[in-house]
Amino acid sequence: MNSRYNDIRTHQSADQAENSLGWVVANTRFTADALAYGTCVGLYLLSWDYPKNNGLKDRVNVLGLYPITVSELLTAQEKNFLLGRNIVLCKQLLNDRFYLDHLGVSESRKAKIINEINHLCNESK
Repeated sequence: MNSRYNDIRTHQSADQAENSLGWVVANTRFTADALAYGTCVGLYLLSWDYPKNNGLKDRVNVLGLYPITVSELLTAQEKNFLLGRNIVLCKQLLNDRFYLDHLGVSESRKAKIINEINHLCNESK
């Protein structure tokens, strides 16, 4: 972890290196050894559940940043279509509902999808 950060720091100016902070971000959990090492060498660690009450899971929930892949109503093909158009978050689909029209989604199914996504995004608040 730290060696990559040190490689980057060697190519920064003295001011940049002094004011920079190395981060390790993982969408899983850190082992106890990884936490001990990262803390010891001064890296900022962010994982699914670390730091406590401010890990990725907490940030996703607080900010409502759910990926469209969590939708149980969208098919895999529909999700791929949306991802291919840089619609990654449920909030984005709420703002760009016309993509559901491009997919040929019926009005009744569209209403169910929007309801599901609204529920997800508002549940976090």
